[in-house]
Amino acid sequence: MYFVIFAKINQKNTLRTYLILFSVILISVVTSCKKDETNPPDPTYVSFINPVVTHTIDWVGNTSEIEISISSTGPILPHDVIVNFEIRTIIETEDNINMIKGVHYTLSADSFIVPANSNEGKISLTLLYNNIPFDKDVVLKINLLPGKFDPAPNGSEAIITVSKPYLTFVSFVTSIHDFTIEPDSSGIYKTTVFQLSLSTTGSVRPYDVPVKFEIVSVAETVEVVNMIEGTHFTISETENIIPANSNVGTLSLTFYNDSLPLNKSSILKIKLIPGEFDTIPLHSEAVLTINKPYIDIFNMEYFTGFFDCDEAGYGVSGVFFTLDPVVENRIHNTNFWDWPGSGATVYYDFSDDEYQTIVIPDQPFTFGDGKVGSVDGTGTYNAWTHTFVCDCDVWYEGTAYATHHEFSPTGTKMTVHTKGKKAEFFK
Repeated sequence: MYFVIFAKINQKNTLRTYLILFSVILISVVTSCKKDETNPPDPTYVSFINPVVTHTIDWVGNTSEIEISISSTGPILPHDVIVNFEIRTIIETEDNINMIKGVHYTLSADSFIVPANSNEGKISLTLLYNNIPFDKDVVLKINLLPGKFDPAPNGSEAIITVSKPYLTFVSFVTSIHDFTIEPDSSGIYKTTVFQLSLSTTGSVRPYDVPVKFEIVSVAETVEVVNMIEGTHFTISETENIIPANSNVGTLSLTFYNDSLPLNKSSILKIKLIPGEFDTIPLHSEAVLTINKPYIDIFNMEYFTGFFDCDEAGYGVSGVFFTLDPVVENRIHNTNFWDWPGSGATVYYDFSDDEYQTIVIPDQPFTFGDGKVGSVDGTGTYNAWTHTFVCDCDVWYEGTAYATHHEFSPTGTKMTVHTKGKKAEFFK
């Protein structure tokens, strides 16, 4: 609106009057322009549709992908709009750690795209769940950045939390195992393999899971001893797993029964320890007891007659054993060292117990050349196979000759008797 001001202007006030009139006109023009000016459009904001996401890996029908979506406000544009973001870290605690790209997750894209004629965009987060720790949350914090759209005051930050709790328990199917072992027809306690069965409750894993365990000692007594790993048993390092997509598995044990003591109970106690699977206290221990009784089949008659004597460093010679007419469980060797004097023998005392030991008491011995020395030693025997082994010191002219003998009944193995005589070695 323009105002025309009429004033009576005299010659003296002409300049001041024109100044006032110009100011009034200027103010009127500015005021009019402001009233006619068009208001600017409101800004367009972008935000996360779900700013807080909590995801639990339960292994049963669980997807490894999480969809992250954004939406914009304001007019829908006829062209694509790129929305950038950045990954920010949280303050880690014992229960929460930051997700690491390439370790815990990957992203389908490094930015969002809101397509033309749409107000929503999305990317996919793929979890690398094998690398996600148990009983610890991994957190990803994403913040939208300004661009064509402004980040909304609320909802421009997303927190994604992924957890992988212990949902599966492992236990022994049977906790107590008792075995009594006996030798075969040859008196040999053979090595045996035993599969200790395991099972899990809860969800299964899509990959093999090693089972963790430890050996626990029990209080030993006169009749009870602990089995020693490497001596009495071994546990397979490759078979102790719960296979992928299964809820059963085994611990594979090999028992060296021949090394177990007679007339004792040998005990192996195994305790499962938490790993990828948690444990159930009631079924986390298994106790295996192997009883190895002494079966008395000893008969001294089986250790008499013709035997082959295999002497280390010398060869095989024929010997003949006779029973002592007075002392029980004693036999005499009539061809000791393949060089006895006339009527000279060496006697052996057998224990007739579960230890199956032999003692050769220190005793004089007349050699084939008439010289007198002595013999003493120890050994073991096998009541089932009628074989025995002895180590002794043979003293001849002040020198001790360490001698190892292995005796077996003649005809039980292929033997080639030595052609030389012991006498020829001492000429």
